[in-house]
Amino acid sequence: MSWLRGLQAAGSGIIASSVRMSVIAENLANAEATRTVEGGPYRRQVVVLSSMAEGERWFGPEAFKRAIWGGGGPCRVQVWGITAARQPTKMVYKPDHPDANAAGYVEMPNVDVPMEMADLTVASRVYEANVAALQVLRAALNEALSLLA
Repeated sequence: MSWLRGLQAAGSGIIASSVRMSVIAENLANAEATRTVEGGPYRRQVVVLSSMAEGERWFGPEAFKRAIWGGGGPCRVQVWGITAARQPTKMVYKPDHPDANAAGYVEMPNVDVPMEMADLTVASRVYEANVAALQVLRAALNEALSLLA
């Protein structure tokens, strides 16, 4: 792997981790939101990531197959999209809540706070690992430059 591919891989990992942490923070902030603009409770958002080989478009099945099975292997990670999670919302008995139905149940968001905290820890560690990789690459490049001078 050349130094430029290393920069691309670590830099894209930092960006992807940053997006993940932002989405997780939004999920945590809306963990109790029972009303949204679209109607109904907040739906947990998830970040979909994809690998991308050098010089390829980041979408399409052919780009994905080449990144996995050949053509130099994956070089970067891209945020493919941010989508709503498929888990169902939770019905909680809160008869005094303004959004309670006739039976006293409120439809709550599908955000699981402990799971979000675990995901946040993972995203934070991935971010730190990519920063460390950039620091190692920078030190190696500085050493190479000092040998040339």
